[in-house]
Amino acid sequence: MVCRPRLDMSKIKDIIDFFRLPIFRWVQVEISSHCRSGCLYCPRSIFKESWSERLMPPALFRELLPALKKTALVYLQGWGEPFTNPDILEMIRLAHQCGCRVGTSTNGMLLESSMIEALVAEGIEVVAFSLAGLGHGNDTIRQGTSCEKVMAVIRELNEAKKRAGTDKPAIHIAYMLLDSGMGDLEKIPAAFEGLGISQVVISTLDYIPDPIWENEAIAPRTESEYNKYKKPLDKLVLEGRTRELDIYYRLAHPGKRQPVCTERVTESFFVSSDGSVSPCVFTSLPLPGDALPPPAGAYPFGRLVFGNINTESIIKIWKNPDYKKFRQAFRAGRPPSSCLKCRKLYMS
Repeated sequence: MVCRPRLDMSKIKDIIDFFRLPIFRWVQVEISSHCRSGCLYCPRSIFKESWSERLMPPALFRELLPALKKTALVYLQGWGEPFTNPDILEMIRLAHQCGCRVGTSTNGMLLESSMIEALVAEGIEVVAFSLAGLGHGNDTIRQGTSCEKVMAVIRELNEAKKRAGTDKPAIHIAYMLLDSGMGDLEKIPAAFEGLGISQVVISTLDYIPDPIWENEAIAPRTESEYNKYKKPLDKLVLEGRTRELDIYYRLAHPGKRQPVCTERVTESFFVSSDGSVSPCVFTSLPLPGDALPPPAGAYPFGRLVFGNINTESIIKIWKNPDYKKFRQAFRAGRPPSSCLKCRKLYMS
């Protein structure tokens, strides 16, 4: 009598699910909605009375592993500070075991020596440091953070990489450009020169949680206004090249809508700290209720959730008929009404 090995149905299901998933450009995962700082323009500061403070547990993160095996990059960042989650190193390790690159963004305030050494040892590919100005300008707007501390952490991270003989992680700067900070643009190349920074990515205020920030959002309304902002940004890029510093920016162009937004919602998705799956971070703030409470005059982002990995597999959520319809609208060149006013659709 021949003994046949028993079929492991769970493994068969995993294989089937794997082949049914597409190749994702990236998956963004909010592993924490906590933060110890209080950036004035952040929704967490504006809606702090109703904000949900959550940490994603490793068990919930594991529900994403089938998708991560077909993902180029998993980015551990949402509406909170990722390093408030004590399990971040385990999540980096799990993602690497799936074969994808890993990145994160941080204010840098929790990166002490032991964590810096651990990040280098784990081989995380990208660590981006968030700033909204230089020196006191940053510290005033991003309250509870310190530009000086960020620079010190970057220097220590470079030393740790040198000791380990590795070029990982690449160090990025995620620079929030406010209208009042345009005068600091020319100082950026000198400030970051020689710090081992791979990229400086200039972004603008896309989500406006309170009308008082409307004037700080760089959103040109005319071609001449667009050129007024573009000229110094182009000059910044060129100056960066002379200092071996790669600087990138995106600027919303009035009236020139792109076929798909910069969040690449047809080939990526966002998972909030409670397991909710949304097209992007802007459509899933950790606030109660079915809709976000945009104040009068602020740009409203509606809540858009297609499932939760606590109760459904990611393949089932991805194939949700409403989610498919949402993505098909973009592929047909007719973005859904929920996205038509988003500035991410107008970034040149």
